[in-house]
Amino acid sequence: MTTIPFDAHEDLLLGAMILNPKIVPDIAAEISPTDFADRDRRAAYSTIVDSQAARQAILPELQRLIRSGETILDIRWLNSVASADVRDYAYHAHQIKVAAHRRALVRLADAVRDAIDAQDAPESIEATIRNHLDQIGQRHGIGGVDHSAIIDQLILQVAKDKTPKPLFTGLQQLDFDLGGLLPGELVVIGGRPGTGKTVLGMQIAKHNAAEKSKPVTVISMEMKNPELVNRLVCGVAKLDSRDVRLGTLPADAKKRYIDAAQQIRNWPIKYWDQPAIDINQLCNMARIDRRRHKSELLVVDYLGLLDPTHHRQSEYEKLTDASRKLKVLANELEIPVVVLAQLNRDSDGQRPRLANLRGSGAIEQDANIVLFTHSENQKDFILIEKHRNGECGQIEVFFDRPTTTMHDANTITVGGNPLYPTAEVETKGTRWIP
Repeated sequence: MTTIPFDAHEDLLLGAMILNPKIVPDIAAEISPTDFADRDRRAAYSTIVDSQAARQAILPELQRLIRSGETILDIRWLNSVASADVRDYAYHAHQIKVAAHRRALVRLADAVRDAIDAQDAPESIEATIRNHLDQIGQRHGIGGVDHSAIIDQLILQVAKDKTPKPLFTGLQQLDFDLGGLLPGELVVIGGRPGTGKTVLGMQIAKHNAAEKSKPVTVISMEMKNPELVNRLVCGVAKLDSRDVRLGTLPADAKKRYIDAAQQIRNWPIKYWDQPAIDINQLCNMARIDRRRHKSELLVVDYLGLLDPTHHRQSEYEKLTDASRKLKVLANELEIPVVVLAQLNRDSDGQRPRLANLRGSGAIEQDANIVLFTHSENQKDFILIEKHRNGECGQIEVFFDRPTTTMHDANTITVGGNPLYPTAEVETKGTRWIP
């Protein structure tokens, strides 16, 4: 039986992806760039995945990579792989994963050999083996993780102050009640049109980008990028966004608008406004920004506008699949994922409940936190309907519709609140517990 060299498997898989871009999301969900043994083919693979996620033609991007001089691959190689007749791409993908698994085990053997040569203590060598096996198991799906290994990891995190740091919304009462948004959490914001769910999503993005200088990714299937950014500018300038859309800003307001735009120019937010993408493409976009820009938060607006991954997929199946993959994505990228969701019409005129999330109970099951934006008796609220690590309840907010901003309705403080240690105390009937 003839053995195919590893680079041949890599070339054949790359050729299949070039010839049939529809298979790229499925392959990207299974194969990591680091699974490629060859550095240059790894770069070509990342270029193909990034191009497909950004809905760009693949071949021109590969040609740009070759011309950049960042790879030893050349046009002759590209013509060769792009003309290969590859049908069993799943077989080549599997062989690439098997080879990557073997290389990981070789690296473990090398690490153990080095530790023995250095006459490390046996306990230290055992710890090295356990840590490497844990990493291999998580990446390649073998075995479970021993309880004691997790205890060691937690002790190390606390001792070295490396426990995961939450992100915050910028709404003091909400941050106190939630304790922040942790890496790996799926946070769902539901609401009927006009109740401020997009405003709340962008409030979270704005707070982390502007106040904390954290890179943020926003993927919107409902609003175009200029519309989203215009809202942010109007919020900073305290202008009615409708005046900008209608072109009715007076001269002094135009100056305020321009000054505010310049003020927020360098906020670290990356936007994707893609009107027709499926969940696999969305996940690939998030991976691109996590890898390239180190994004620490993903905001998705909104779940119901995703395309099905195949033409026979029902709305229920689409939302169930999307919800599950977003939860997996949050864990994979180790960031909070905030996704907006529409409610069904049963919630019209009523306080929304978890059952009102449109299309799938899986959204409710997968989410760590479910928030609803709700207006009642000329007041605006955020309802905490699900919170795996805390209590549920409601918070009154001030939703300023002209400037599309959201603020605490009541100033709170602390006696000792670690989130906002300088705030002044004034409860006014909130759920604040000192």
